[in-house]
Amino acid sequence: SSAFYRKYPARVAGLILAATRAGEDTPEGKANRDKAVELAKQSGASAIAESMLPKMLSPKTLSSNPELVSRVLEMMQSASLSGIIGALRGMKTRQDSTALLPQIDKPVLIFHGADDQIIPLSESQAMAAAIPNARLEIIPDAGHLIPLEQPELTNASIRRFLSHL
Repeated sequence: SSAFYRKYPARVAGLILAATRAGEDTPEGKANRDKAVELAKQSGASAIAESMLPKMLSPKTLSSNPELVSRVLEMMQSASLSGIIGALRGMKTRQDSTALLPQIDKPVLIFHGADDQIIPLSESQAMAAAIPNARLEIIPDAGHLIPLEQPELTNASIRRFLSHL
């Protein structure tokens, strides 16, 4: 991640950034994280899973891959309450990495799910434009969970990227 790169650039040969953004949460995004923390405290992991699942997967996956939908739902529901709250608070307070992007002097592969409902394509495009040696791959029929929804495409792309490092 960009946080690791910021601390240890000499240890990085390349970066793969998947379904992520460089910027910090907007005020609205931070408020939504607070609401999700309250929902988690009041109603548990299942409530978070039910509210987030439709946003995590592409419409195609939701309609045509019930096994994967069930597996993702089970993973989300089995998450610990402290883990969910910690993740929400961590994302809410993450450092803005936008200024770091032009300084990244390693190859970067950016994955974006074509159907991602959480992070707009424009954010991945902006990251790709700001990083000198970045390539953006838009993965079809994938939402926010790209490797789960399109494992073959994801793995082939990662293999190509690694073969050039």
